[in-house]
Amino acid sequence: MGKMKIAWREQFNSGYPQIDKQHKELVSIINEFLERLSAECPLADIHYYMAEIYRLIEAHFLEENNVMQDAAYPHRVAHIGDHGRLLDTIRDINAGITTHGEQISKEELAETVEAWFSVHFLSHDARFHEFARNRSTQSDNA
Repeated sequence: MGKMKIAWREQFNSGYPQIDKQHKELVSIINEFLERLSAECPLADIHYYMAEIYRLIEAHFLEENNVMQDAAYPHRVAHIGDHGRLLDTIRDINAGITTHGEQISKEELAETVEAWFSVHFLSHDARFHEFARNRSTQSDNA
């Protein structure tokens, strides 16, 4: 399996320090997970990382939802829907691995995790970050 990694980009920064810190932590653990997958890690490690990623993401999504709500972000519902789809995907993948053995290849798992984050960061998060920056600029000019 080729090496996959989510490269941190400045455009991932939201301007909310706590959200940015959480995004960096998520990227870090996901990259650690992708590294372990490429090293042919045991199934127990996959379960550990999937559970840890789920836990961190769930907590992050709650905080991000509160920030979006406080900011009166108009696309919050769609953004939250994408969060729910990711949590469902992680739960389904982990349940399939737990119940039936390895139902998804490590390459598919790595591609799924990497693709979701890259797409989410560059679409939903980017749109929210742009909204937050514009809102901040308008406040500064008022």
